[in-house]
Amino acid sequence: QDLHTSAWYLTIATTIAFGFWLDCVSNVFVGCVTFSFLVFEEGMLGADVGLAISQSLILSGMLQYGIRQTAEVVNQMTAVERVLEYTKIDKEQGNNSESEKKVPVTWPSKGAIQFEHTSMSYSISDPPVLRDLNFVIEPAQKVGIVGRTGAGKSSLISALFRLAKLEGSIKIDQVDTQTVRLHDLRSRISIIPQEPVLFSASLRDNLDPFNNYQDDTLWNALEEVSVIGYL
Repeated sequence: QDLHTSAWYLTIATTIAFGFWLDCVSNVFVGCVTFSFLVFEEGMLGADVGLAISQSLILSGMLQYGIRQTAEVVNQMTAVERVLEYTKIDKEQGNNSESEKKVPVTWPSKGAIQFEHTSMSYSISDPPVLRDLNFVIEPAQKVGIVGRTGAGKSSLISALFRLAKLEGSIKIDQVDTQTVRLHDLRSRISIIPQEPVLFSASLRDNLDPFNNYQDDTLWNALEEVSVIGYL
């Protein structure tokens, strides 16, 4: 948050300083136009002087508006650059790999998670964010992970969902997640994010976006989490 606030403050300060610089340039331009009539005053009418000064002020305003809009376009182009960057990301491995297998419909039935010498980095050039992790989470066991920002707490979730390549193994109910089809893996495990997201659709579409469940099943789920009274 501090880094975001610092960057935003710098952006505002730069915009104000740039506007002040444009005002100075515009004032110098209007002053040069006015001074030129004092130097070349022969044959000049008062109407011509007034017209020239007024048009100079208009041109100065248009200059400031044009430059500021250009700077805003450059600022907004960051989103376009991010989209173009996403188009260059390597595609994830599909379900056609021979090393991946189809798991039973009931998997995972218990939810035991085991990390064995697990290491993960988001790219080859970056240092590993997870290093040789070894631990076991028993079924129905509640575990709290504590650490400072950037310590790798979210990276554990990324490793579970195979969002990045990893070394070692992660087993769920004694099944290595690297041997499971990617679609099957991500459809069998769930995560409740810190910041919830609601799509521009009905509540039912948000609860069941793929229309896999009946209304009775959804109502039962809402009753179990005690949110029926808020609907």
